[in-house]
Amino acid sequence: MYRAAAAVAARRHADAIATGESLGQVSSQTLRNLRALEAPERLPILRPVLTHSKNEILEIARRIGTYTLCEGVPEFCALGAGKPATGTSAGNR
Repeated sequence: MYRAAAAVAARRHADAIATGESLGQVSSQTLRNLRALEAPERLPILRPVLTHSKNEILEIARRIGTYTLCEGVPEFCALGAGKPATGTSAGNR
């Protein structure tokens, strides 16, 4: 997803990528994993809701009009089999 976001950012001449990730919302969203995911990107990764709970993020999404874009999409962690890695590194991507 970061690669896709970087491609969109390049086409739009954006100066950063913003995500809706929340620290620890799922077990794979540890600081170590978030850092490993962003390591190859040249643009800054902004996480404005990093410390918000899932319910707070959903309320923000409703307020800014983006909730309906994602309400029918399953969470990414539901797409893979097994438990997500909680302590990876950029070399293990």
